[in-house]
Amino acid sequence: MNAPDILSAAAQHMQDRAATYDKPKGERSMGATVDAFRAVTGHHLTEEQGWMFMALLKAVRSQQGAFSADSYEDGAAYFALAGEAAHSNRKPKFQERPELTYGEHLEALAKRQAAANLEMAAHNASQYTGSGGVMLRCPGCNPEECPCVGA
Repeated sequence: MNAPDILSAAAQHMQDRAATYDKPKGERSMGATVDAFRAVTGHHLTEEQGWMFMALLKAVRSQQGAFSADSYEDGAAYFALAGEAAHSNRKPKFQERPELTYGEHLEALAKRQAAANLEMAAHNASQYTGSGGVMLRCPGCNPEECPCVGA
């Protein structure tokens, strides 16, 4: 038995559960399970945490007694389900934008930087603005040479 065998078996178990529970995406009972757990105990678990709990259960079982492929197969499936739940319910730390070309990505970054620069310029200008929004002097200008002063 090797790692791809374990992953294949885990995937097959998930497909079997889809047929058993008559759900096209497979058995997805963790949402209801954590809701019931919360109702009974008052403790809040997310769906992802529920799957992680099951993966940890299988990890602990894998260390007890004789080797059982089931612990590793189910553990792989539970960890995959935890990842699915995390992807659905939490914002990714870094979200790839595969639909953008490198040039489009650079253009988007430049626009974002330009907007940030305008915001900073507006902030800086506000320090040199009098009542009614009248500019007293331009930031960085020499007041004797600035055409805005005294206009």
